[in-house]
Amino acid sequence: AGAAVVMEELSLGKKVAAVWLAGAMSGVIVNPFELAMIQQQKYGGGLATTAARLYAQHGAGVAARGMSAAVAREAFYSCGYLCAVPLLRAELAAAHPALERA
Repeated sequence: AGAAVVMEELSLGKKVAAVWLAGAMSGVIVNPFELAMIQQQKYGGGLATTAARLYAQHGAGVAARGMSAAVAREAFYSCGYLCAVPLLRAELAAAHPALERA
């Protein structure tokens, strides 16, 4: 037989941690592509030529350029969008039930 799946309501701390980590990971993933996009806007060229130019000029470590800022930005944005907004919406709906959408 299949294993039973038990879904529990996560605490606020666990929700924030999960969203924070998900946002941080998205920053790691998108940062090299954002770097390439900005370089393309500045110098033109396609993705392959931009990547080759960046690698030739700066080495493989160029992919990490601006990484900490991207990770922080995405983590904060994710927490705001996926935690703070739903939490505030729920608190306002509880405090003012007449304002809740039908």
